[in-house]
Amino acid sequence: MVFFITRQIKTNMNALSHRAALIANGDLSQPALKVRSKDEIGQLTHSVNMMAEQLKLLIAEVNGTAAELDQNSQFVVSKNSHIGSALDEQRLKVDSAATAIEQMSAVAHEIAGNTSQAAEHAQECAVLASQG
Repeated sequence: MVFFITRQIKTNMNALSHRAALIANGDLSQPALKVRSKDEIGQLTHSVNMMAEQLKLLIAEVNGTAAELDQNSQFVVSKNSHIGSALDEQRLKVDSAATAIEQMSAVAHEIAGNTSQAAEHAQECAVLASQG
């Protein structure tokens, strides 16, 4: 009888040890161990089964979060690319407007010079006309 109990304890502990080693190496694919008693070994077996299930749930949650993060980061990259393109377009428009303003300024200076010359010529004409 003692031999049978000892052998049963050793078999259960070997199964638990093997399962713990698989879990430690990341293998959560094995089915739950059968809980055959309500003693300490049965409680330990139940705890190992629960640990494996909780790890599966945690890994699934982490994978879901990683997928969501990947999706969100792709969205951010897309938006940043769009913003970069819009900024480039805006910069080109500002450069074009600055060039137009410089050209208008040069033309305004030329018109001012021509107006000044025209005023001088008009004054000269008025002087000549009054001299007769």
